[in-house]
Amino acid sequence: MFIGPFDKPILRQGALLLLCLALLYVGLLGLTLLIAPPPPQERGLDASLAGNTIFMTEPKYIYLNRASLRGSSEKVVLLGASNVDVGFNLGELRPLLPASVALDKLAVDGANITEVSQVIDLVQQVQGEEARRNEIFVLGIWYGMFGRDHLRWYTPDRSPGDTDIDIERYRYGFERRTAQGPVPVVQWQYFGAAVTAICPFLFLDKLSRDVLAWLSHRYQTQTADPNSAVMSQSDRDGSMSYWQSTIGSAGPAAFDEQFAVLERACKRVLAEGSKLLLVDLPLPKWHRERSPYEGYYEARRAKFVKQWAARPGFSFVDMSDMDQDQDFLDEVHPRPRVTILWARRLAQALSPMLSPNAAVAGVMSRSPAP
Repeated sequence: MFIGPFDKPILRQGALLLLCLALLYVGLLGLTLLIAPPPPQERGLDASLAGNTIFMTEPKYIYLNRASLRGSSEKVVLLGASNVDVGFNLGELRPLLPASVALDKLAVDGANITEVSQVIDLVQQVQGEEARRNEIFVLGIWYGMFGRDHLRWYTPDRSPGDTDIDIERYRYGFERRTAQGPVPVVQWQYFGAAVTAICPFLFLDKLSRDVLAWLSHRYQTQTADPNSAVMSQSDRDGSMSYWQSTIGSAGPAAFDEQFAVLERACKRVLAEGSKLLLVDLPLPKWHRERSPYEGYYEARRAKFVKQWAARPGFSFVDMSDMDQDQDFLDEVHPRPRVTILWARRLAQALSPMLSPNAAVAGVMSRSPAP
């Protein structure tokens, strides 16, 4: 190819432009890592802290920030929706478990069982056989997590069927959508470098959202104390309308799809050598008594647990008795003053599942007074 005398200045300027852009990007990357370094992972992942990190949201935090899950030490991974996030405070739960046990909370607000199953897959994708054998998944469930996919994920704001996890798969090109499902574009050995490479974009996104949040906060009323706020009757009515739209039909068939997803997820967990602790989470009495779904859910859950109870690696704990109305901020989430009670109940259930050299000793004696 002949390069004429007039082409050389153009090529030179083009090369200088590319060099300047590269230097600008490197500068932005360095500034980003200085101002907003990756969150520390020595004490495990906690998706409830996503808003304070460069990842901003729970799905993004889990998808892009799961490298530390590769460790082969004994690990407890908490899964579920927002009541797992709110109800199990890692700062309260961690002292009740042996120091040798890693503790991660990967709950996603608004998740149904389909999305929780995806989180399980994301965890196991980065782990070897030894790590999986040393892992206990704690899955907190209640009827609100059994909303069918076509009601939860087929909305105008997303590609049909995409969960919040799926959106993060495709947002930065780490995976691509195919008729057979997501296919990796970035192989795992390059995943960490790819996440680092997009840090400037994550930072600019977070900066813009933080500015908008600050501006909107100026005009918001002060939120009520979560330990004393009381739900009005209209609030209760509104919450029940929301769950009716989420679950759909009040018949028992409304739960068929997601219980089938739960069964497949449990099979995968146990087949990989991991353990599973299924936790039936409590609701306030007024909610349980008023919900048209609770009875159907309880019947299906009891049948499911009976079928799985004898399988090695599977355990179940029923926390539904912790249902005093005054202990809940709203129709689902416990008040901060009672989360220590949730932590104690969970620690007791985990004790027999831990390896002999890491068994929970004296959980109640080491628990702070309520």
